[in-house]
Amino acid sequence: MASLIYQVVDTLKKNTVDMMNEDRIKAEKIPTKNYDAQQQELKSDKKGKWNHLIFSYKTYETYRDRAIVFAKYVKKEFGVKKLNEITTEMTKSFFEERINKNSAWTLHGDRAALVKLENCMIERNWLSKESRFVLSSKELNIPDRKLENRQKKGLYTDLELDSIEKNVSESVSKYVKFVRNTGSRIKGASTIKVKDLNFEDGNLILTEKGGYSRTIAISDDFQDWLKNLVKNKDSEDKVLPEMTDRNVTQQIKEVCKEQNIQTSGIHRVRATFARNMYNELRNRGYDSDKAKKTVSKHLGHHRMRVIRYYMN
Repeated sequence: MASLIYQVVDTLKKNTVDMMNEDRIKAEKIPTKNYDAQQQELKSDKKGKWNHLIFSYKTYETYRDRAIVFAKYVKKEFGVKKLNEITTEMTKSFFEERINKNSAWTLHGDRAALVKLENCMIERNWLSKESRFVLSSKELNIPDRKLENRQKKGLYTDLELDSIEKNVSESVSKYVKFVRNTGSRIKGASTIKVKDLNFEDGNLILTEKGGYSRTIAISDDFQDWLKNLVKNKDSEDKVLPEMTDRNVTQQIKEVCKEQNIQTSGIHRVRATFARNMYNELRNRGYDSDKAKKTVSKHLGHHRMRVIRYYMN
């Protein structure tokens, strides 16, 4: 019998679109983007048809790591050997153990990972809908997430970003510079092609989370850097070298540790861009709400609540 950890990993892996082969995707008509799944669901009477899908490797890693912690707990405390042996009592015990040790944000993230695992099990006929083991947030006594209770993470200074660009590898340096000047996510930066650049109009097209595409303006200085970067490349070539979010983040964290930079990670470069753009708009006379809406649109967010995290 496969170990409980293997069952968790295998169940989530088999439902991660980034790790599926093209034959399966075509045969089962699986949407490859969250946006496409949402659009299909709007046109269908069968709600939740694609709830088991995971659309990015990074999301898979997050769900996997959280679900493994849970699996280790139920194995140790209750002797569970199979995923379909898990009960609501075990889930409740797990959260009771963690509720005073973790933030509401962490607890909600844990629950989201278990719901995804549960949906994957149902899709594989390992679990019936009537045998769900993940209770609601209210039943698990998970407190509401409040912005003021979220752990605050710092932003980079220009000097710190200069130092990071200088001390990471050439490939990672390109990503830092790209995110620093566009506010993009790593996935968006890694997929942009030469044909997505429009130097005549001074903008580029980004396709990111959920498959949404948007056009954003870029500065003259950044355009010059991009022109040099794509020199002699074809329209279908990628602008940036192939790299994973993990590799980029790992290098940045190592440099931050060496340089005694308190802020760390590539996503905080995006947050720093957002804060700088907000301050610039405020200096140009925008009121706070209009500035936040403008930044939110630029970053590709569809909920104003999200942008507040970057302003924190």
